[in-house]
Amino acid sequence: MRSFIGNKDGGIMVLLVIVILVFAGLGGGAYWAYGKYFRTEPRLGLATAKVKPEVMQFVYRFLPKAHALIISLDDDIALMDSETKRLEKLAKKFPRQKELIDRQLKLIAETRSRTAAGLEAVLTEIQTIYVTWLIDPVRGKRALADKRRDLIKSMAAVRKSSGRLMARLRATAQRTGGKS
Repeated sequence: MRSFIGNKDGGIMVLLVIVILVFAGLGGGAYWAYGKYFRTEPRLGLATAKVKPEVMQFVYRFLPKAHALIISLDDDIALMDSETKRLEKLAKKFPRQKELIDRQLKLIAETRSRTAAGLEAVLTEIQTIYVTWLIDPVRGKRALADKRRDLIKSMAAVRKSSGRLMARLRATAQRTGGKS
């Protein structure tokens, strides 16, 4: 009598089970390797602004573009702080060039203030949306949909306004090896 698959000994069935097990093992191994070595966790802490990790997780989940911009603005502020320290050391080393260095310090301070204020305003608005979402998820999602575009535009405008200075600071940091 022939088996259901068409082979007396069930050889095809055994082969099929082996193939399925091999593919399942490969898939499981690939998933494990991705989780262990390739998947990156979102950055939830900021160096220059206070924000709760759960708020940043919320932003990462529902506003990934805004999350990237927040991280970029935070990195920009941190770079400005680092450059300020470097220039202050340089001013001590070359006191006759203090006027030249002071002009750059003033530009950095103004840009930092504007960038930090823009970041703080966005974080305050996002925190309001987050708390609204915690209280009433429907209203929170509606607020998120209503404000999403404005938040991203606001951060992009802040980032653009400091673009030339930041390009110079990044080039300087790269040239000096990021040393303060």
